[in-house]
Amino acid sequence: MNKKITIAVSSCLLGNSTRYDGKHKHDPLINGPIFSHFKLIPICPEVDCGMLVPREPIRPENSVQQPDIIGIQTRTNFTQILKKIFYSENSRTD
Repeated sequence: MNKKITIAVSSCLLGNSTRYDGKHKHDPLINGPIFSHFKLIPICPEVDCGMLVPREPIRPENSVQQPDIIGIQTRTNFTQILKKIFYSENSRTD
């Protein structure tokens, strides 16, 4: 039996309503043929770090090499908490 390769996929692409606007971005390609060949792990770093759905949009700002992740309305800096989530999510795919 072949072991499936594990891939972390944005939860909203799998049809989960985890986007900032409370919607999803279901992708039929990912939910169709790819799913049968890989083990997909849904991730949403924003939800995993405690942000709600819906929530304010966030975006990278400042440095291209090491951007800060900033809330558009509140100007909250989510960089450190998202880095922490990234490294813990990364370990889920090992």
